[in-house]
Amino acid sequence: MSRTKPFTSLTGLAGYTEEMIEWLALYGADPEGGVTRLLYTPSWVEAQRALERKMKETGLDVFYDDAGNLFGRLEAGSPGAGTIVTGMASYQQIENIKDAQGISFKEAMRAAGFGAGSHGVRRRDDIQAFS
Repeated sequence: MSRTKPFTSLTGLAGYTEEMIEWLALYGADPEGGVTRLLYTPSWVEAQRALERKMKETGLDVFYDDAGNLFGRLEAGSPGAGTIVTGMASYQQIENIKDAQGISFKEAMRAAGFGAGSHGVRRRDDIQAFS
């Protein structure tokens, strides 16, 4: 399932996307069907690590932010070409969220090995737009 060549058709892209979804669904698969992969649980961490390996296999520059978000970056083919990055909600918007057992986002994040500066801050000077 390793992929290093560009897609030549939407059909090829659709097929590969379906394969990747099926592969990723193995992490947290429920015996009765479906997938449960809650944030910072062992199945979530396993899926993140597996996806990290897959991204590296395809030649992406891979890194995590301190909250555990996984990023893969592919340099543009043209020197000086810009980069567009999309992201999630700000940490301030989610820091007080708790799950059904009362475990806070921060507690779960730290238990999974993220937060508290564990992955540092990567300086970004390549962003031209952020949404």
